[in-house]
Amino acid sequence: MTERNFKSSKIRIGDISISYYIKSALTSEPTETIIFIHGFPFNKKTWKPQLESLADNVTGIAIDVRGHGNTTAGHGFFSVDVFAKDLVVFIKKLDLEQVTFMWYIHGRIYCT
Repeated sequence: MTERNFKSSKIRIGDISISYYIKSALTSEPTETIIFIHGFPFNKKTWKPQLESLADNVTGIAIDVRGHGNTTAGHGFFSVDVFAKDLVVFIKKLDLEQVTFMWYIHGRIYCT
């Protein structure tokens, strides 16, 4: 993977700054966007090998969820609902129309 198609970035969402890696598709028309979500207590770095191995027509995004890695914690309690709301705003801010989610929890990997 080259630097021209893989970068680290941040986006402001409410009271937090979400840190993420993005590996842009190398084709003019990407066929799929996958958002990789880490489990507790890890961060987006756990998904680097998967980002590096994506096909050229796939865009991959690995995020640090609220309070993990380089993403700030904000105010209030953490919950699945709060994480989900952060993701909805994140997707809208990046103007993504359709995404596939890949995440892990308790040692299992899921994809939707």
